[in-house]
Amino acid sequence: MKKETLSATTCFKSNLDIIKVGELLSNYLFGQLKFSGLEECIHEEVPAVYIDEMLMGLQVILDGDEENGYCLEIGFSPLASKNMQYNDEIAFAFFNRGFESYIRYLLMQLPDLTVQ
Repeated sequence: MKKETLSATTCFKSNLDIIKVGELLSNYLFGQLKFSGLEECIHEEVPAVYIDEMLMGLQVILDGDEENGYCLEIGFSPLASKNMQYNDEIAFAFFNRGFESYIRYLLMQLPDLTVQ
């Protein structure tokens, strides 16, 4: 199992641009930690931003646009866990036993977002 596969991804629609969506998520879910990196083009196909600080060892990435929708990915990734050691079985169980459902539930509570 590779590190980059351990993540929870939830997609949603919003009429807000990626910066405003990032601000909304930051304010409601991530303790006002700011999304940045739009100019870095971390995803070639779509605009993407990320929270530079890790949250409990996890990287947070938001990508997409108003037309096609957005996806919020929270997980172990090359950006976050270059030197991190973890147990694959424990990490896999964490992501598959409700974490993604919990993120989906939280996003459904936010104004201006329609979870798909």
